[in-house]
Amino acid sequence: MIFLVAFAVVWLVSLFGDYIKWKDRKVKNVSKPLYVCLNAATLLLYIAYAANVRIPMPTTFFIRYVAPWINTLVRGTFHA
Repeated sequence: MIFLVAFAVVWLVSLFGDYIKWKDRKVKNVSKPLYVCLNAATLLLYIAYAANVRIPMPTTFFIRYVAPWINTLVRGTFHA
């Protein structure tokens, strides 16, 4: 819980600081959509984690399904 609060505070302070800097000067049009997409993805992952929603990650798939299959191939116990 402490990590979630600390992360939210640091992230919001960072967003506020970026908003102040971007308001004063012009930023390239390419940067803004990328910045918005990355922050939206961060917000969605944060909300999902806070709501205890499990998000499928590629590493989990690899560890559960691919690694045991490769292990059987390497040890020679795989019979097709």
